Amino acid sequence: KNNLIDKSKYELKNQIPINTYYPSIILDRFIDYLPYSWKKDGITEEAMRLFDIKFYIAANASILPHFDKDGNLIGIRCREFSKEKIEEYGKYHPLYLNGEIYSHPLSQNLYGIYQNEAAIRKYRRAVIVEGEKSVLLDKVYNQDDSFVVACCGHQIGIYQVNLLTKL
Repeated sequence: KNNLIDKSKYELKNQIPINTYYPSIILDRFIDYLPYSWKKDGITEEAMRLFDIKFYIAANASILPHFDKDGNLIGIRCREFSKEKIEEYGKYHPLYLNGEIYSHPLSQNLYGIYQNEAAIRKYRRAVIVEGEKSVLLDKVYNQDDSFVVACCGHQIGIYQVNLLTKL
């Protein structure tokens, strides 16, 4: 018996699961395009297609769909490239389109958990990184053996830990 960790502390008691899903057809509004700077970083078109990365020409921003562990579209984040918009909104933020904000609580999901679930189960481990691009890059190098997910911030929460331990 492991007395070092009291697992009862980590049970989700008052957490509300994400239950707002967006129709994935919304992604058809954007084009399949990988920014040159991302290609230069080593991200491939194949990785872009696997994660449904798109480009929003009118906003000069990459579209990063976020899926839950079951493959439901739960949010869409933008990666801005315009200096003015970066100063105003930051590099990454939820997509705002036609009066709707496609946001979700980042602390209740892990980017890449849907695409990398098989490897996480196979190896019984995961590497947690800060941002989406790191997940994309790992997928390029490790393909089906990628067990990297992103918390999309500087902290990992109990909910996210539980998502992984349930796998």
